[in-house]
Amino acid sequence: MIDPGWLGVILLAIAPLPQLYRLFKTGKGKDVALWTYVCVVSGVVCYLIHAIMINDLVFTVSNSINLCLNGTILVYLIRKRNG
Repeated sequence: MIDPGWLGVILLAIAPLPQLYRLFKTGKGKDVALWTYVCVVSGVVCYLIHAIMINDLVFTVSNSINLCLNGTILVYLIRKRNG
């Protein structure tokens, strides 16, 4: 049986993929709320720092993946709005 923590890692890693795919496929990000991703990425950074401080592998991996995926979306949105 899979550990619920690692199942959560998998689900949270999958969650931003449809948005990322749509952004890169359409090239349009104006309908996506920039502040949502600013808050999400900021929260993930805080969780990642906490996970590292308490030496929790599941949450460190999960938040590292989420930081990469949601950070990519955030950078994409900022570039589209400024460029």
